[in-house]
Amino acid sequence: MSMFLSIASVILALLGAFIVIMNCACVVVSLRNQHRGIDRHHSTVPFVGQLLLCVAGSISAFIPRWILWSAAFADISLWFMLIFLVRLPFRRGSQASPPIPK
Repeated sequence: MSMFLSIASVILALLGAFIVIMNCACVVVSLRNQHRGIDRHHSTVPFVGQLLLCVAGSISAFIPRWILWSAAFADISLWFMLIFLVRLPFRRGSQASPPIPK
């Protein structure tokens, strides 16, 4: 069982790291396209990389947890979601705070 958990944690950690790297690549490509005037946008996948890395960290016996947590916090889609959630109440004309009926 220990060998299975070790292999599963490595696979989950690699998959989570791949998603984190692809999220960063999507942001770079989207910014390049925006700079060139191309209307193509590449979306990121928030919270999936963090979930996989957290599961890998919880079942891992030999991968240091600080490495997995640092990779999870380095994901740019997490930071975009946090910035979006912080700025959401302050947007003008947004649906975040509908008018109070009289």
